[in-house]
Amino acid sequence: MNNRTGVTGLLTALALTLAACDEEAGDIAASETPVMKEAETLAEAIAGENSLSKARDAFERTGLAGILEGPASYTVLVPTDEAFGALGSAGNDVFENEENGAIAAAVLRSHIIPGALDPDSIGQALPDADGEATMTNFAGEVLVLSRKDDRLVVATDGGREATLAGTAIRAGNGVVIPIDTVLVDPSQLPGS
Repeated sequence: MNNRTGVTGLLTALALTLAACDEEAGDIAASETPVMKEAETLAEAIAGENSLSKARDAFERTGLAGILEGPASYTVLVPTDEAFGALGSAGNDVFENEENGAIAAAVLRSHIIPGALDPDSIGQALPDADGEATMTNFAGEVLVLSRKDDRLVVATDGGREATLAGTAIRAGNGVVIPIDTVLVDPSQLPGS
C-alpha cells in the first residue's frame, strides 16, 4: 500500500466513522481525548509539557521545531522523557551531542505523520479499517495503528511498539500524542 492510499483510506474511514457516530463514541478511554490548545502550535504544545522536555530540546536542536510552528498539519508521536531515557547512553549521545544532529533529526522524523489525527478519532476509525490502519511517517516507514488491551498502539515494521503515554494535545496545526517508546531500534543508533 502506498502512502497516499494509506492516508486516503484512514481519512475516509475517519470521515465515515465520525459521520455515523452520535452519542455512541466507542470505547475510547478518557485519557485519549485530547486537551484542546488550539491557540498554540505543535512546537509550543510540546514545549509546554514537562514530560516531553527531551523531545522539545531535540526538536529545537535539529531545527525541526520550525516545521512544527508552520501552518501544515501533523500528528507528532512524541516519546516521553522516560522513553528517551530508556535508550541509554547511546540515545543520550544522539540527542545531546551536536555532532549527531542529522541522526537525531532522522529519529524525530520517524515520529511525524501527515495530517491531524487524535487518538479518539483513530480509535473510532479502527473498526472500519479491520482493526488496523497504516500511515507512512516522514522517514518513509510504515506505522501500524491498532488497539491492544484497550490502548492505542503504534508499531513499526521493525517490531518497535509504543502505546499512548499521557493525554494527547490538539494544537492549532496538529496533534501531539505522547508515547512510551522511541520508534527507532536503539541498536541502530551509533555507539550501541
